[in-house]
Amino acid sequence: MNRSLSAAAALILCAASAHAQSFNVDIDAAAGGPGVGVPPSSYGSAIEQAGFWNSISPGTAVTSTLKRLDGTNSATTFTKATNGSISGGNLMIFDFAFLYNDWQQIGVGAGDLTYSFNNLEAGDYLLYTYADNTGTGGAGKITEVEVVGARGPDAITCGGFLSANSFSVFNVSHIVHSKAVSAGGSITVKVRSGGVDPGVVNGFQLVKLPAGSFPVRKYVDKDAAFSSYNGDSWTEPYQYLNDALDFAAMVGGGNCEVWVAAGFYYPTRFQAGTDRTAAFVIPSGLKLYGGFNGTETTLAERTNPEFNITAMSGSIGTASVTDNSYNVVIADATSTSTLVDGFSIVRGKASGLSANNQHVGAGVRILNGSAQFRRCKFLSNESSFKGAGVYVSGGIPTFTDCLFYDNRCTNGEGGGFASDSTLNARLVNCEFYGNSAVGNAGGALFSGGPGELVNCGFSGNSTDSDLSYGGAIYADNEAADITLRNCTISHNFCAGLGGGVALRNGADATIRNTILWGNTDPIVNNTTNENLYNDVNNLSTYVSSFTTLQGLAGAAGADPLFVDFDGNDNTVGTTDDNCRLQITSPAIDAGDNAQVSADITDADQDSNFAEQIGVDVLGAARRVNINSVADTGAGGSPMVDRGAYETPVPPCLGDLNADGQRDTADLVIFLGQFGQTGAGLSADFNHDNIVNTNDLTQFLGVFGVPCP
Repeated sequence: MNRSLSAAAALILCAASAHAQSFNVDIDAAAGGPGVGVPPSSYGSAIEQAGFWNSISPGTAVTSTLKRLDGTNSATTFTKATNGSISGGNLMIFDFAFLYNDWQQIGVGAGDLTYSFNNLEAGDYLLYTYADNTGTGGAGKITEVEVVGARGPDAITCGGFLSANSFSVFNVSHIVHSKAVSAGGSITVKVRSGGVDPGVVNGFQLVKLPAGSFPVRKYVDKDAAFSSYNGDSWTEPYQYLNDALDFAAMVGGGNCEVWVAAGFYYPTRFQAGTDRTAAFVIPSGLKLYGGFNGTETTLAERTNPEFNITAMSGSIGTASVTDNSYNVVIADATSTSTLVDGFSIVRGKASGLSANNQHVGAGVRILNGSAQFRRCKFLSNESSFKGAGVYVSGGIPTFTDCLFYDNRCTNGEGGGFASDSTLNARLVNCEFYGNSAVGNAGGALFSGGPGELVNCGFSGNSTDSDLSYGGAIYADNEAADITLRNCTISHNFCAGLGGGVALRNGADATIRNTILWGNTDPIVNNTTNENLYNDVNNLSTYVSSFTTLQGLAGAAGADPLFVDFDGNDNTVGTTDDNCRLQITSPAIDAGDNAQVSADITDADQDSNFAEQIGVDVLGAARRVNINSVADTGAGGSPMVDRGAYETPVPPCLGDLNADGQRDTADLVIFLGQFGQTGAGLSADFNHDNIVNTNDLTQFLGVFGVPCP
């Protein structure tokens, strides 16, 4: 593979002092075959580190001085393995052959080939090891490579079928380790057989990272000009997301972050791939960001991730969904430091074997993992058993500012989200629209342990079976106690019992500052129980005096007056459903400030988890005082609204219900205030403490004009 020098490679050659401890090393046969000799200095190999190649041949001293990339001597030495044998093949040509057509080999069970880089400068290093036997095409020949004390996994396997003169994905043509070295330290590499195959090594590239460039950042853009780019910049990004994830897995997820430009990415690398087990596997500790336009230099410049749609899609194979990936994303065994931010996760179809967990978590599967998901959308995923959007079993994952839409369980429960975890699953500022299940919980299921839902909205979620429970939310046993704070549960449907929230088998709930309204089922025939069903306890045990529950008497059961619960399309369960409160809603300034949740997922990312969450589900400020509405809540002004959506001060003159329009709905409100006197009237446009003809003149001047 010959290419002209990249800008990065040229920089390395021109700034040797900055990379004084970066080296290229080739295992070189003594004679015979196209692999004899080393690649030219213009050859950067898989990582485009052009520069001088050190030859390690049978005649080389056991310990020899390494030349830098500019060809000058360094203080670093290289100690080679003296066992095994150096030989070569003849399947490769061009400069590629100088690296791959000769190697050092150790037989099965014959011990390790041990190499070391000695007397290194202090710093962070990446070591690329090339380990594929081209003598037989590499088919099935697996080598294990260990770097002692590596940041990520110590031992990584390499090998398999290698296309002619082409670097393959990680684990086939080459692998990478990460290690921090103190001054005068060493990096020791052990190459051993893969158990049934001889161990081979073709060469190494040691990269000293510039100061300040750790953790390592990799870039991904599906429109990259070459699939062989090394992902080091937006100008030479990886073309395939899984290449970046493979890199992160090798160096240790916590040592890496990945930025991904807008586009659709598939776990088979090519959409036409047919391996349904292919998934995007998230290494523990990785920071994975989507939503870039491909020019940003800081995260602060990623200003519109929602418009730069970055999707991880399971829509592989044919146009039919039947051959889609079982799980689009797998985040098993992830720590709380793991972050997936700014992605749409779409079109998984978990219809496989239960023994392999291929029937749960079509969008995301989390087994014993605690990853954080932010600004993610889980769309149109389908599971045969549980958790079409997301399935959790073990760990404490968190979901902040996420959307669950049109996820379906065709023969199970938890259409949008399902947690079998015995630990606490957390959903903050999340919206659930149009998710469904044949069994329980069209929206969210908690069956293994507790769950916290803060500022969450549920609209138009449903179940299909007359034996099911919980159109929006279902909690199933004594361990699965749930907490709802400032949530809106609106117009969900259950074909069994509990159109809104259902609690059974000892499950308890804490429900504060929440609205449950318009939820239905065909069996209960009791408005209150249709919205909140429990098979044992009195519902008053769960509902605070600052929650709106349809069917209760007085203010607790007053219509919250949603702006437009089924949206412009008049179809509940679509993303235009507008459950914000009209300016005349009795739920405005009617919550309990003391019951506003702590910022349990650090929604504002200021590392303060103890403060109260300061935003609503749409990111607008919480506890906004509406002067025209009497405070009926608790805790002092400004008082929090009930539900997931805080009502802002009317955004423009005449928009009295804060829906962005100035129309007949606003006229009705205006006429209701006409002639009234006092401070804080929303229709008192000239602030003279009376709504009169002067205000009417201003209102008629903007009537029918949308807000800017």
